Parts: sequence; structure tokens; C-alpha cells
Amino acid sequence: MALGKGTPVVFNTDQGSQFTGEGFTGLLQQHGVLISMDGKGRYGDNIFVERLWRTVKYEEVYLKAYSGGREAKAGIDAYFRFYNTERPHQALGYRTPAEVFNGDLAESIDEAKERRWLPGRELVDFGNTAGPSLNPAPMLS
Repeated sequence: MALGKGTPVVFNTDQGSQFTGEGFTGLLQQHGVLISMDGKGRYGDNIFVERLWRTVKYEEVYLKAYSGGREAKAGIDAYFRFYNTERPHQALGYRTPAEVFNGDLAESIDEAKERRWLPGRELVDFGNTAGPSLNPAPMLS
């Protein structure tokens, strides 16, 4: 059971029947977990998370042919370190999330646009990809 590994403070979900039933909500309440449910028809509530996972899939997961769960976890962990500390984001004035989070606001957006970004590592190791296609079906079967 997932609650045996740790207890979240808040559990957020949509209003699907599997999440609104007494069996599920009662279990969360027994463990002191606050329940947060998106409003009915509020698909936009998760748009930022959905966009993040789209980026992770297209920039990391679909490009790698992981041999198993451990390799996938290591690859995705490394990608998130890269995403947060090295990959500039247009919406953040070409700064990294770590720079914004840590308050590194000294650089203006104009200065950031003038700075050229060169990746510190090769983003795609063509020796370990699923092939030229971005079709994940062969990897999932």
C-alpha cells in the first residue's frame, strides 16, 4: 500500500468515481490526508503538469530505449536535474527554474535573450534510442 511508504499532506485529484468513493476518501482521511479535488470540468487545473509531462516524454522518454524500470527512473531523474538546473525556459526569461526559485533575478530578459545557450551534454545518445521514429509502441510492447 502506498500510504505505508509515507503519508502526503494533501492528495489532489479529479472527480472521477474511483477517487470520490468512500473506500478511497475514507482511507485518506484515516491517515490525516487532506483531500483536494478539482472542480467539475476543470481540465485546465492540471495544464501546467500536463505540459511538463509532455515535455518529459518528448525530450527524454520517447528518445530512450530503457531496458527496465530502474534505468527509466535513473534517466528521468537525470532529466529532471537537467530540466531544473541547466535547461533555459523561454517563459522564465531564458533562465532555469533553479535560478528563478533561488531568486537569481539579476539578469534581465533582454540580457538572457542575448546569451546563447549551448547544451553541456549531448541531449540524444543515438546509440541508445528507440530509432528514428518517436513512436513509443515498440518500447511498450
